[in-house]
Amino acid sequence: MKTRPATLLRCATSAAVAALLITSCSRDGASSRIATAGESTGPVGVLAGRVTRGPLTPVQRADQPEPGSGVAGAELDINRADGTMVTSVKTDHRGNYRVSLPAGTYTLTMPSVRQYGAMSTKVLPATMRLAAGETKHFDIRLDTGIR
Repeated sequence: MKTRPATLLRCATSAAVAALLITSCSRDGASSRIATAGESTGPVGVLAGRVTRGPLTPVQRADQPEPGSGVAGAELDINRADGTMVTSVKTDHRGNYRVSLPAGTYTLTMPSVRQYGAMSTKVLPATMRLAAGETKHFDIRLDTGIR
């Protein structure tokens, strides 16, 4: 049985696409990608963190803070300093997110905290500078308003 060159090309192309899809996922399952729409290529940094929601129960003692619950599927928008949308990223099932971005200054926002069972957050919008090769950790706590 002979294999045609066109069949080999299709198989090689399929394998290359599968490899690209696999490498775009981080080991913890959080959405991870390099922003590409209209972006300049060059050295990148990584922005990563966790989105949590809390308190989850009333009468929380000040000396025993509740860790909060990870918010799965929370969408974060990342804009340039001038307000131009760069990309958006969603959290994984534990509330973790990770995104690679070209070095620069960005504003991180969340379209709506209420859709995730929260009343507000004190940390957004947040402006941050990301340097080439840097991994910046930024956690977001959503306040449920339960007291």
